[in-house]
Amino acid sequence: MTLRFREADGGTVPRVGFAVPRKVGGAVERNAVKRRLREAVDRNEELLAPATDYVFIARAGIHEVLEAQGLTWLIEQVAELLRTAAERPAR
Repeated sequence: MTLRFREADGGTVPRVGFAVPRKVGGAVERNAVKRRLREAVDRNEELLAPATDYVFIARAGIHEVLEAQGLTWLIEQVAELLRTAAERPAR
């Protein structure tokens, strides 16, 4: 999974988007990944910087890993990505 982020033009709240390409699987698998990503971001909401746009990009194989590792693993991965983003300046 990859995280892209940048300062938002105007606004004060963080915005989050998800890109889940067809390589992840069919519509059912892609929607399941998006639902779990939303849940993981909601559980790490305190790590989102204000006035920042985030896009989580899923990669092929994430659905299978999620099935094996579970939501707790994804929550930890999202938290790690957001902590890393907080250390770097937004572009």
